[in-house]
Amino acid sequence: EVLKFYTQNPAYFRSEEKAKLRFINISLEDLKEKQIIKEEDIKSEYQAYLDSFDLVARRSASHLMINISSERNKEQALDLANQIKKKIDSGDDFINLVAEFSEDEGTKNTGGFLGISDGSAFPEEFELALESLEEGQVSNPIILDESVHLVELTSFQSPIPDEYESRKEVIKENLVQQAADIEYVDSLELAAELTFTNDNLNSLAQELNLEIKTKNFFSKAEAEEPFNDTELLSLIFNDLSIKEGNLSELIEIDNQYGYIFELEDFQEEKTKNFESVKNQVQDLLINQLTEKKIEELKTKLLAGLESGSSLEDIAKENQLKVDSYK
Repeated sequence: EVLKFYTQNPAYFRSEEKAKLRFINISLEDLKEKQIIKEEDIKSEYQAYLDSFDLVARRSASHLMINISSERNKEQALDLANQIKKKIDSGDDFINLVAEFSEDEGTKNTGGFLGISDGSAFPEEFELALESLEEGQVSNPIILDESVHLVELTSFQSPIPDEYESRKEVIKENLVQQAADIEYVDSLELAAELTFTNDNLNSLAQELNLEIKTKNFFSKAEAEEPFNDTELLSLIFNDLSIKEGNLSELIEIDNQYGYIFELEDFQEEKTKNFESVKNQVQDLLINQLTEKKIEELKTKLLAGLESGSSLEDIAKENQLKVDSYK
């Protein structure tokens, strides 16, 4: 029965196509490891960093605004601002005073925060006042056309460039990456050009000064990175020119690898020997027979229920057990 099932169902027991490759590859990571960066190049990059470094100071500011209006003239607004400034000088919290007195509805619920300026974002009167303040200090009243303000310097940031030693490794890594990227692109272009004039992997590898590597037999399902790339797999298993022994074109993968390969050997799909799959055949046959018996039993049980028999009687008749579920 097992042998009969095997002969009637050969599609279940087919081996997959497998390929064995000889290849050369250009690796961006390998090129990075070969780069030698001189100390003077690192220092030159550091100097360029210093030359372009933004030294402009940044100031964060908050304010309390008193409007000048028909109900309150400039002198009255200034007087109120001075009273509030005395409260601040006496130790009252600026944010609480903003919430109580500020008439800028857009900022009073955020402590009067105006944002950050490099010296040009705020009104000129604010910028001049902030230059003379230390963090946490509040200015004297500042009069604008339609309002009076108390301005607080909430924070001051004076950019300081990193020291050479702290940036040295980052600069070196960037230079390595840049040099490797250039060499990688040049190598790909040269390899692509040489594949048109070389039909032999040995001579191609010699011209490119690359080692020929071997990838042992693998199927599509067994392919590991980077050989599981869709384009690469399609060439290996479907391209007639490759199967006839010709070199592949240059295949680039993930902008990091370039591959040129040839088939060293190829195993076609075929039906596996019976003895090698005997246990697998038997398991499949048992599964099919079991499924068939279950279907027959299901039909029998449902027929019994439809004819009026109880679950208990049907279970007893078929050596089954009645169970319950809550």
